[in-house]
Amino acid sequence: MNNVTQSTKLRAVCAEVIFKVLQDKASLNDVQQSMIKKANLAPGNIGLFKEITFGVMRNLTLLETILKALSDKKQSSAPSLLKSLLLVGIYQLHFTSVKPHAAIFETVEAANLLKRSKDKNFINAILRAYQREGSNIINSDLLTKSYEVLYSFPQFLIGTFKKDYPKNLKEILSASNLQAPMWLRVNNLKISTTDYQTLLQQIGIKSQTSPLCPGALELEDAIDAQKLPGFNEGLVYIQDISAQYASVLLNPENNDTILDCCAAPGGKTTHLLELAPNIATLVAMDSQEHRLEKVTENIVRLNPNLSSICKVICADATRDVASWSPVKEYDKILLDAPCSALGVIRRHPDIKWLRTSEQLENIVKIQYEILTNVWSALKVGGILLYTTCSITKQENSEQIIRFLKEHKDAKLIPLHKEDCADNPGLYNLPGNHNGDGFYYAKLQKI
Repeated sequence: MNNVTQSTKLRAVCAEVIFKVLQDKASLNDVQQSMIKKANLAPGNIGLFKEITFGVMRNLTLLETILKALSDKKQSSAPSLLKSLLLVGIYQLHFTSVKPHAAIFETVEAANLLKRSKDKNFINAILRAYQREGSNIINSDLLTKSYEVLYSFPQFLIGTFKKDYPKNLKEILSASNLQAPMWLRVNNLKISTTDYQTLLQQIGIKSQTSPLCPGALELEDAIDAQKLPGFNEGLVYIQDISAQYASVLLNPENNDTILDCCAAPGGKTTHLLELAPNIATLVAMDSQEHRLEKVTENIVRLNPNLSSICKVICADATRDVASWSPVKEYDKILLDAPCSALGVIRRHPDIKWLRTSEQLENIVKIQYEILTNVWSALKVGGILLYTTCSITKQENSEQIIRFLKEHKDAKLIPLHKEDCADNPGLYNLPGNHNGDGFYYAKLQKI
């Protein structure tokens, strides 16, 4: 297949991905992986494929507003393959270094593959119009008159963040649209962080440590996992600094019996084993069996000699703990609760368009049910760390406020000087420490 056809196919596949995510409310990552296999994209095209699909999701409202300004035709708000292809074309012209003539030609030709040949003249006219008028549109107040357009966020989420963080709204929206850095967690049972940095330097990759976690490294440039030194040998795990910090805060100790609740895909499970390799028992449970396979796979890759310590359980965390737990009581529980994932939008921009207020309400109910349920399995004097990769007050501090009021046997362990019963826990907003948005609250049973 020649380069022109490959390049044309790339644009068509990008449009299909955008359409499927918006039409079917599907995960961008899942659709990307499926389409890469289905379309048999050339390896050299996958980088641009991901750049375009992530970029359109990140800047959806902005691109739609530009499209409306360029077109005499009334644009439906409903997803369509034609609209998705137009957004792919405008994104290339507005954000990428792809040469304009190539972006226009390949995008127009992609209409054939999408069975939209009759629209080729229209697509060409819109993209040529952007070439002529794009600078005027960009510099007009059309793109800056509302946060909804400027940051490409739905009003529902803007309202949620404004209510919770009136002084940080711009900061949250802006940081959530940035490309996230690649963080590694060095397996210090096998190699020191400094020695692993040396291995990275040998292949031309610069990295920085973090004061939050001893094994954390932020890479200057992202790299394919299989190209990381010693990846298959378990020297390193890919994990954001905010997620790494959760295991550090739980502070696992030798001889502890620990529950990692909602454990898949096993990042925190394996981190706990590395921090305290002589713990008595670690139970890693999750409700999705296919994701638990990844937990086992990661344990075996990173520390196979510790696999006997860890019991991997598939169960519903809202059910009576005695019905699924192999242990009666735990010294420590890490509850990484199901959440809206609004703190990781920079890694998953499709979240902006998939979440609804109804979903959020349902998530909050499930979170509290799980928290109350697993609390019953914590020993007196034991520690529970509640975490989410979301930053809404509803999913986090409001849950802990309610829990403390309804459970007199619970005491808050402050994580910073302002951490108190009326304002519990620690928020890491997106971009702080160059990490994802995260929440942590530490409770002790008394």
